[in-house]
Amino acid sequence: MDTLIKEEICKQIIGVFNKRDDNDYDFDSHEFISILRLCYPEEYYKKLLDYIPTEIKERAFQQLHSQIGLQLSRSSVNFGIRKAEKHDSPNYKGGNSQNEMWKKH
Repeated sequence: MDTLIKEEICKQIIGVFNKRDDNDYDFDSHEFISILRLCYPEEYYKKLLDYIPTEIKERAFQQLHSQIGLQLSRSSVNFGIRKAEKHDSPNYKGGNSQNEMWKKH
């Protein structure tokens, strides 16, 4: 199966997050995407360009981010993470939107 973001990159990003003593989660999907954009811009923007021909520009970001979240969910066992719950956090546009929180095993 062809993965959206390379498995080794996903595992490296997940490894960046430390356990948060004050929360019931270690990271959320928005934080994962932010690290991906900052540390692996070529990987992120290459995937984003795949969505631009078929989607209007605004939807391309939403579609890509949705697919990244889906990849985290489908590969959660392999990545050593599990869903915690959903919450609102800052998104790429600077507003808040609901996304998944993740705990590392």
